[in-house]
Amino acid sequence: MRCIALVLILFFSLQVHAKDLTGIFDQYYQSEKSIKASDIQNLSDTEIILVPGVLSEVFSGEVLDLSRFTSQYFGDQVDYFKGLGLKVTRLPSSTYSVAKTKKLIHLAMEEVIKENKKVLFITHSLGGLALLDYLFENPITARAHLRGIIFLQSPFYGAPVASVFLSNPFYLKTLLEPVFPFFNFSEETIKYLSLEYRSGFMSMIQPQIDDLSNMVPIVTVAGIVNGSPSLFLPGSELVEHGCVLNAFGRCLTPKLYKGPNDLSDGLVPLKSSKLVGVDYIELQGVDHAEVIVNVPFTTYKRKKLTEALMRVFFDKINGVITL
Repeated sequence: MRCIALVLILFFSLQVHAKDLTGIFDQYYQSEKSIKASDIQNLSDTEIILVPGVLSEVFSGEVLDLSRFTSQYFGDQVDYFKGLGLKVTRLPSSTYSVAKTKKLIHLAMEEVIKENKKVLFITHSLGGLALLDYLFENPITARAHLRGIIFLQSPFYGAPVASVFLSNPFYLKTLLEPVFPFFNFSEETIKYLSLEYRSGFMSMIQPQIDDLSNMVPIVTVAGIVNGSPSLFLPGSELVEHGCVLNAFGRCLTPKLYKGPNDLSDGLVPLKSSKLVGVDYIELQGVDHAEVIVNVPFTTYKRKKLTEALMRVFFDKINGVITL
């Protein structure tokens, strides 16, 4: 807990240097203007690589198949970039092994380096953590070819849901372990997502994050679903209140998580989805799934959201937004 507290102190002390780009994003999302042809041309030597996260696998399988929710993971983003004539690749990913996802990123980077191109990464959730790991394990070769990164809803500092699972309240871990194979999930991945592991890891690599953010444009994007319809309502209640059912300011179920409590997208706390010192965007009424897959509740049109994000990104490239 002391390590988590130190990370939170560091977060608040340095976050003053990060810019809240939500207002700029909102203006672009409401605007009818398209991306400038000159900006598109500026990416002619750049491959856009999309790195999925946990939802790319956990809802599909031979026994339990809800893949209609996830079959188009990043599908709207792929269509959008192809419509601009840009080269885009959506990587596979593994919720069972982060090492496998890092290997896939490495193979994609080898192709980019061989062709002497640049790469813009857009990641979601666990995919962003795998990319962060890869960049710090391969700092010289990878960073020289980076054009920028847009992190969507990545739990940099951990997910309380993972820590609650590992603490095994009411034998939750014991009850759920048998269904892991159906979701292609592993306890190794859950430990990797826990508050305890992530807080220690992020504290260790903060100097490298500072170096990286000074070298290339980076934007983090957080979803805040509290009070809005969501498939992840129990998770948002857990992060905000510590229990899975809250009413009239009190928990109606036992407390599973003591905090620090926060707003969230249902899986990732708001503070956890921001990198210290890095510009950020907050999406209101958005849960952990709707920016990348087809779910019943959708606040933003995904193609238009992607265009607005890219316009913010071009502002950073062109020096309109600076630290």
